[in-house]
Amino acid sequence: MKKIFLPMVLLVLVILLMPTALAAGDVTVNDFSSNVTNGNVTLFTMFTSDVTGNVTHWKWIFENVETGATTYSSIETSTHHNIKKPGVYDVTLLVWGPDGNDSLTKIAYVTANRNSSNLPVADFSTSSTYGSAPLNVSFTDNSTNATSWYWKFGDGDISKEMNPTHNYSTEGDYTALLVVENENGWSTKTQEISVHNGLPIVDFSADNSSGSVKFTDLSQNATGWDWDFGDGDTSDDESPTHIYSEAGNYTVTLTASNEAGSLSKVSLVNVTEEAIANEESSSSSHHHHHSSSTGSINVSSANTSNAIIYLNGTESESTGIDQNYSTETSVSDNISASSELQSSVTEAMNETQSEPDTQDLEQDNESTADSEQTQSSDASESGSAKSPGFEVIYGVIGLLGVSLCRRR
Repeated sequence: MKKIFLPMVLLVLVILLMPTALAAGDVTVNDFSSNVTNGNVTLFTMFTSDVTGNVTHWKWIFENVETGATTYSSIETSTHHNIKKPGVYDVTLLVWGPDGNDSLTKIAYVTANRNSSNLPVADFSTSSTYGSAPLNVSFTDNSTNATSWYWKFGDGDISKEMNPTHNYSTEGDYTALLVVENENGWSTKTQEISVHNGLPIVDFSADNSSGSVKFTDLSQNATGWDWDFGDGDTSDDESPTHIYSEAGNYTVTLTASNEAGSLSKVSLVNVTEEAIANEESSSSSHHHHHSSSTGSINVSSANTSNAIIYLNGTESESTGIDQNYSTETSVSDNISASSELQSSVTEAMNETQSEPDTQDLEQDNESTADSEQTQSSDASESGSAKSPGFEVIYGVIGLLGVSLCRRR
């Protein structure tokens, strides 16, 4: 008996649990639509929906945006609904079943007018669409052919002013709605407003006077930066400088982030041909200045016999070479010395350092004027002057002559 009872209990449990297993999955309203969303009363609409999950109950809700008057329909997947009273309507589909419930609302989805001619056109701008709470937003009406205004800010507050200002005190995502009206009917426009505590406020400036555009971050409460310069290059520096190789309009995006999340700002940066030319000119000038201060030997004259030689841009005392010396034959500041000339200069430096001229050193100590006069003397005269080596030789010859005379 026990062997028969146990399988029976298991079978009953399986039968009881089977509907739940088959109904597994979330209830979700994916979308719905109407064949008509704008027209004159009576407005005949046909709604269809896309819903997944085990749904046992349906409810369509049609609510007049301004008056709050509501009508309902409980037909399932699709419903015919005749809107007899003129106005703007929010439409909501609510579904539920054993696995849960879900709903979807489309704000100002259907408009039923009195007359389709000479209708108003709703339009407005906002001082901000995102920021940290509390966030003050100024709404500016740009509508045409309107005689009255009705604002819903998405947080329960309304206004009938033409250009209201609203304070969003708590964080959240809100849909601001403007409904404008005249004697024939209505027009609507919506704008999403994002209010989140702690999110950065993104802003930046760009100096595009040259091809090297200097970007300056002006964001608040940001700890990370992600730049897209619009030409394929990016940067994570806070205030980077980016070089554009070609003129044009570039869409630059800065995404600023912190622990709460990230927000982006997009701006158009124009780089002109003149800016590119300025950058190239600046780069060329900088390169020229840099080359004159290198360790290479540069010659300022095409005539190497009268060449001025620079060693790291400084005068070497051991060679007596004056970096400020000039000659009328100078035709270039950037003629590189040949390898033979560099070799001879190196040898001259080595010889001068290993065999110092004590007589010249004593003369240098006498006066600065004498030293300058000696340096500016003609090369041919300095070549014919007697060197210490020749004086020694003459002295030896003299002694030999004296000794020979005595022997005689």
